[in-house]
Amino acid sequence: MRKRILLGVVMVFVVLMLGGFVSAQGNESNYTVEVEQDVLDALNSSGWAPVIVELYFGNETILDQILSNLTEDEFKLKRKLLGDDAFAGNLSQAGLDKLINNPDIREIYLNRIAHVLNNETNSINNETANEEPDNQTEEEQEEITSEIKTEKKSLLGLWIIIGIIVVISIIIINLMRKKK
Repeated sequence: MRKRILLGVVMVFVVLMLGGFVSAQGNESNYTVEVEQDVLDALNSSGWAPVIVELYFGNETILDQILSNLTEDEFKLKRKLLGDDAFAGNLSQAGLDKLINNPDIREIYLNRIAHVLNNETNSINNETANEEPDNQTEEEQEEITSEIKTEKKSLLGLWIIIGIIVVISIIIINLMRKKK
C-alpha cells in the first residue's frame, strides 16, 4: 500500500513538473518583452533610440531572421553582440513595434555610454552626452557579456536540475515496479 502511495506521489510530482515546464515553453501568449522607459523617452524625443536588444536563447539563425524582418527605417544595426544572444543599433518606433511582438526578444534597453566625472569636471557637455553608443570600451562590452553569460549559466543549471529530477523519478518508478 505504501509503495502505491509513494508511486502516486512521484507520478503526480513528475506530471506537475513536466506540465508546468511544457506550458511555460509552449505558450507564446505568456512572453513579455521588457522595454526600458529610457528607450521610450528617447523615441519620443528624437524618433530614434540607441539600443541593445537581448534574446532569450539566440543563435545565428534566429538573430538573422529577426534582423531580416526589420527595414532600414526601423532598425540600423551597429553590431551583433554576445555570441548571437544580442545586437545593438538604432531603433525607430516602427522597429520597436515589430520587436515587442517577437517571442524571441527578452529585453530592449538603452545603449548608454558611461562617463566618469572627476574634480575638474563640473558637467558633461551635450556633445559628449549624445555620442553614438558605438564607442563602448572593451571593459563595458565585457561587463555586459559577463552578466548575460551568468544568466545563461543559471538557466542551464535549472535545466540540469529538472533533468536530474526526471531521471530520479523514472528510476524510483522502475524500482517500485520491479519489487511488485
